[in-house]
Amino acid sequence: MRRIAASTGLVIALCGSSLPAAAAQAVGAAASATALVVFQPMRADIVVAGWDRDSVHVGVVGQTPTRLEVTSMTGGVQVFERREPRDADARPAYEVFVPRAATIRVTVRQGIITLRGLTGAVRAGLVEGSLGADSLSGRIELSAVTGPVELTNSHGQIDVRSVAGDIVLSRVSGTISARTTSGGVHITLVDRSTVAADSYSGPVAITGWLGGGSSTLTTHSGNISLRLPGSGDVTLFVTAVRGRTVLACGAAHRPPADGAPLPVGAGGDPVEIVSFEGTIDVRCDR
Repeated sequence: MRRIAASTGLVIALCGSSLPAAAAQAVGAAASATALVVFQPMRADIVVAGWDRDSVHVGVVGQTPTRLEVTSMTGGVQVFERREPRDADARPAYEVFVPRAATIRVTVRQGIITLRGLTGAVRAGLVEGSLGADSLSGRIELSAVTGPVELTNSHGQIDVRSVAGDIVLSRVSGTISARTTSGGVHITLVDRSTVAADSYSGPVAITGWLGGGSSTLTTHSGNISLRLPGSGDVTLFVTAVRGRTVLACGAAHRPPADGAPLPVGAGGDPVEIVSFEGTIDVRCDR
C-alpha cells in the first residue's frame, strides 16, 4: 500500500498503485460518528468502508476527468461529483472512508457499489450494475434495478430488492425482506430470523432457523426450497396452487390441505409458503 498526500493535505491509500501524486484526488471533511453521508455520482465504481475516525475521506483511484467536492449540510456532509458534458460516460473508481456508525446514502446510475464494515443505517441503490456488502449491522436497505445484490456476514433489519437480478444473502440474521421480479432469492441464516422472500419467476431458497415472528416465502412460477436445521420447530402453512409439495421433516411427510397448519418438530412461529406453479420442497437437516 502506498500513501499519497493530495494538495488538500488529506491522505488516501491507493492499494497497489504507482500513480504520481498529481494523478490522485482526495477530498474530505470532519464528521461526527453518526453523521449522514450522501454520495450520488452518475457512473462510478465505489467502495465505502467504515473506519474508526470522525471524518469522511473520498479518494479517486486512477485518473479521471471528474472533480469532487465535499460540503456540509444539516446533520452531515454531502460529496458532489462534478463532470463536464463531454465526460458524461466516464466511470471513475472512488474509495470512501466514513465513521463506522455514520448513516450512509449512496446511489449510482451505472457501476459497482461495495460496502463493508458499517454499523449505521445504510441505503444504497443503483440502476445498472452490481451491489455487494459485507459486515453490516443495523438498518440495511439495498436495491438494484438491473443486476445482482449480495450481502454477507450481516445482521439487522435487512431490506433487499432487485427487479432483474439475483439476491444472495449469506450468513445473515435479523428481520429480512428480499424481493425480486425475475431473479432468484438465496438466503443462508446464522441465527433465528424472520424472512419475507418473494420472486415472481425465480427460485426462493432458504437455509437456517426461522423464528421470532411470521415468515413468508412466495413465488409465482419458481420453486421454493426450505432447509431447516434439527427438527425445524415451526408451523408451516403450505399452498401449492398448480405445483407439488415435498415434505421431509420428522413425521411431516405428507402435506395437509392447502393453508392448513402443519407443526414441524415442536411447532413454533408460522411460516407461510405459497407457490402458484412451482415445487415446494421442505426438509429438516439433522
